[in-house]
Amino acid sequence: MEPSLRREIEIECAKIATSYSVFLDFRRYADLVELFSEDAKLDLDGWVLDGRSEISEYMFSRPATRTNRHVCSNLLIDPIDEKTA
Repeated sequence: MEPSLRREIEIECAKIATSYSVFLDFRRYADLVELFSEDAKLDLDGWVLDGRSEISEYMFSRPATRTNRHVCSNLLIDPIDEKTA
């Protein structure tokens, strides 16, 4: 893999991981849901949400009193090919 392509993949994956954290922490659920494909699966410690609609339903049902704060640092992203990292 070309180094420039590898770096581009690393940057895009890091952006997705960071965006997920920011969108969840600040209750930007519509933006968060858009990070997922229609057939995505989100595994929350063994509880699997199947598809964008289930992910959306869960996110918008979260209690307003629930607070999350994520810290993202030292992300390690290992590009395998153009579609897998």
